[in-house]
Amino acid sequence: MGAERREVTINGLLRYEQCPRKYQLRDVLGRPSGDTFALRYGRVLHEVAEWLQGRALGTWRRGRRAGERPELACCGPALSRVIAEFWRRWRAAEHARPLPEPASSAQATRQRRDLENLPAMLGMLSDHLLQDPIVVVGEQFGRARTRWTGSPGLRVTEQAVLSGKMDRIVEREGALVVEDLSTSRRCPDVLTLPFDLHLNLWALAAEEFIGDPDALAIYDLRRGEVVQVPYDRAVAHHLMDEIVAPLAVLIEQGHFPKTPHGGWGCRYCGCFGPCWAEPPLSLTTALAQGASGPQSAGRSGGSPARRRQAV
Repeated sequence: MGAERREVTINGLLRYEQCPRKYQLRDVLGRPSGDTFALRYGRVLHEVAEWLQGRALGTWRRGRRAGERPELACCGPALSRVIAEFWRRWRAAEHARPLPEPASSAQATRQRRDLENLPAMLGMLSDHLLQDPIVVVGEQFGRARTRWTGSPGLRVTEQAVLSGKMDRIVEREGALVVEDLSTSRRCPDVLTLPFDLHLNLWALAAEEFIGDPDALAIYDLRRGEVVQVPYDRAVAHHLMDEIVAPLAVLIEQGHFPKTPHGGWGCRYCGCFGPCWAEPPLSLTTALAQGASGPQSAGRSGGSPARRRQAV
């Protein structure tokens, strides 16, 4: 019999690259992460984007089967429906877990502006999502119930298989484009985008069922801008060999060291708990130590993610 299959998600891999202890808390011990306004805002926007594309794609396909040739952009719901769907999902999330009060007046102002700008943002998002033919929307890969061509996922080591969920693949000016929807306040950069680990792994997965993509892109929801670069398969395999494979081996070995200069206030940690000198033995121990741990250590700490090497 072969080696036991171990699934590593792309988001988990990125968490490990930021902070191995954060990966341990979230992906090994299963400790739930804290929620913030920014995380929830981005998550709900992604959910609404997927809902919008799914409805439009379904209407378009039904029209094609009926012998019609409707334009994809005309199949989407009205903007008022999109805004209503956002608020429905936002209220559901707030009911399930209320957000903490803003820590400062400046933070409260930023949150209020984000919500005030919501109609304009959703309008730009709708226009962008429906201007190109959609090939794939919110597709899972590497899971047992994959709808793809039976690909087991991206095998990294003898045990580790990479899985994930991509935002979308579109056809733009005759090219297949793997695109990520971003709510980050950091502006996408054409110099670093060709080496983006997330997009390159999505592109490698897409090869398994749709063929080689032509480009990688990020759509900045906050600015309504697209940054697109050519896809280089050699770069993707370089990142897989030089970054993903070594990290997967460390995960298999249970190597979860503390992030240098991290601690309670580590800016990469959404768990809102302390960082320990030794790994906690169980989730119960982790929660107990989190409740009694020091609250003053390393408030301004946090190490930057590893810089990716260019080929």
